[in-house]
Amino acid sequence: MVTSVQSQLDAVLARVTELNGRCAQLERENKKLRDVNRSQYRQIQTLTKENARLKSTVEKQAARIAELESKLLLASKDSTTSSKPPSSDDPQQRKNRYPKRHRSGLLPGGQHGHDGAKRDWSTTPDSVTKHAPVACGKCGHGLSTTPSTVGEKRQVVDVVVTTTTAEHQVLIKQCPCCNHATTGEFPREATGTVCFGPGVKAP
Repeated sequence: MVTSVQSQLDAVLARVTELNGRCAQLERENKKLRDVNRSQYRQIQTLTKENARLKSTVEKQAARIAELESKLLLASKDSTTSSKPPSSDDPQQRKNRYPKRHRSGLLPGGQHGHDGAKRDWSTTPDSVTKHAPVACGKCGHGLSTTPSTVGEKRQVVDVVVTTTTAEHQVLIKQCPCCNHATTGEFPREATGTVCFGPGVKAP
């Protein structure tokens, strides 16, 4: 009887020892897992901070790239590719576009022997208006019935719907009282021998 009880007690003690050993092993494993968990937690925190830093860097770089692209777009626009005036072009762009001309050694303007250019005189003007003096330029005597001769001619080229040429002739009359010769006056638009009229000139 006593031997049986002792055997059972020994079996229980052995089982308790086994369980204690198992508990100690589990405790050690649990401690290792807690250490690993703390290490991983610290790594996660570090990676989270690094991710935030990288995200901020990417956002700054994206903003910088957008700024540079905008500047590049503005720099690529000049008076030849947009409505910007030539005065807004970069000096270097203007220099490259309009290379410096070298002196030819010639004086400005028409060169010696050049025939020059002028408007042609019309032999068949569309209209001829005579401008006769109404009174003597010296004594004031009326000249309405006094004969006249052409003193000078000027032509005004104007454009309405079609080009018309109006010839103006100033007449010269000799005063029967004092024999003074008085010349009529051209209208204001007849400024030269052949010139454009008010319909052609810019307002």
